[in-house]
Amino acid sequence: MEPARIAFALPDDPELVARVAATLSAESAPPVEIARVGAVLAFECDTWDVMLKSRVIRALEAALGPDWQAVVQPLA
Repeated sequence: MEPARIAFALPDDPELVARVAATLSAESAPPVEIARVGAVLAFECDTWDVMLKSRVIRALEAALGPDWQAVVQPLA
């Protein structure tokens, strides 16, 4: 299986990235790898695309609250 990948543009806020990373690391396997490139956070995991997207969105909601979409921009 190819790893699933998803990326979002987020504000340059190390505390926000740390909260997202902490939420994802608290979940069970498989682990989600996070890479920061400028204003983009890229997520990769050995799972299906839909499962990764769900886990990342839950982490963004936990870090930013229910209005996370006002702060985060999905990348195509």
